[in-house]
Amino acid sequence: MRCAVFDKRLFSLTPGIGKLVAAKVVALWLSLLADVLFAFMMANLLVSVLQCAIWTAQGLDVVMPTTNLLLALLVLLTVCVVKYLTSRSAASFGTEAAERVKLALRERLYRKMLAMGPSYASRVRTADVVQSAGEGIDQIQSFFELFLPQLFYAVLAPVTLFAVLMPVNIPAAVVLLACAPLIVLVVGVVAMSAARAFKRYWGKYTDMGAAFLDNMQGLETLKAFDADERAAADMDEKAEAFRVMTMQVLQIQLRSLTAMDAVAYGGTAAGIGVAVWQFLVGGVDLAGAMIVVFLSASFFLPLRQLGSYFHVAMNGMTSTRRIFALLDAPEPARGDAALPGGGRDLTVTFNAVAYRYADAADGSVGTDGSINADSDTSHASVSSGEPTGTDSDTSATATALPAPALT
Repeated sequence: MRCAVFDKRLFSLTPGIGKLVAAKVVALWLSLLADVLFAFMMANLLVSVLQCAIWTAQGLDVVMPTTNLLLALLVLLTVCVVKYLTSRSAASFGTEAAERVKLALRERLYRKMLAMGPSYASRVRTADVVQSAGEGIDQIQSFFELFLPQLFYAVLAPVTLFAVLMPVNIPAAVVLLACAPLIVLVVGVVAMSAARAFKRYWGKYTDMGAAFLDNMQGLETLKAFDADERAAADMDEKAEAFRVMTMQVLQIQLRSLTAMDAVAYGGTAAGIGVAVWQFLVGGVDLAGAMIVVFLSASFFLPLRQLGSYFHVAMNGMTSTRRIFALLDAPEPARGDAALPGGGRDLTVTFNAVAYRYADAADGSVGTDGSINADSDTSHASVSSGEPTGTDSDTSATATALPAPALT
């Protein structure tokens, strides 16, 4: 069962992932409530200080109550403690969720490769496995640690602030809530244009890695046939194509961030403008106007942060599809018969074995191969001097891969 934003199978990899993500969202929400408390405290304190300054300018003898200062200091200390604890908790919950997913995925990939056996290379590319187990899982780790909790928090934060500002001033609260979804609209537009770009980006990345691995494994052969310069030129072309694709992805990210910044600054300015207008017409007092000014940016910061994590989500989902494609790859059929004696007295015998390749024009390539290999002993195989030079390799491969056409 799939979801449009993320694959639900990720949550079934290891228990407790959903609870850790929810715990980080709660920690972020409590941090937001601390910001609200700080805004109310600062607004009332500034109004009191301003009122005292006005009375002093009028020649009145004014003394600010000590209890007000002590209360402000107590609230400030409480806010600092809450912000510290929630920040540490949010980071801890996010890291724990990401680490659990990372370890579970790498274990699943490792067990999948063991289940596929030495013949895995005939079904999946080695470079895909290496890159998915490394960079691919790191992208999914960032998805769980950063994007997914921010996604839920970005929905919860504007609703919470709207409920807080409604009693203060309804027009300002409505304007801020109406402007907030514009960032979501920008993210949606970017998603439609960036999905294919990220898919091509990851494809070029894996292709370059596969080419590099193949060249390194066949470097001796390339040198022997004087083809190393051609392979190096091909790698240069793939690297340049990947660089160009990387720059295109960065351009998409920069354009989306610029658009989101414009919406965030514009929405904040609109909220502040409405608060000033309401103050001038008597719709809200000075303390209420300051509260709107202090909290207007908080309407857009969670959504703006979500937009900055959007590329993490795109890379994470691309990596998820590739990793689950590897995990869903068919495994070779295996027998269920037990070896006699647990395999301790087993002997592998090649008796006048010949082999051939499907594209061989003259039938068999190697003939008359015979060997007895007892258990608990080591054996070495060398070429018998055939022109192909592949006798030793093929006899070793025939015991690991699905058997070639043996005669």
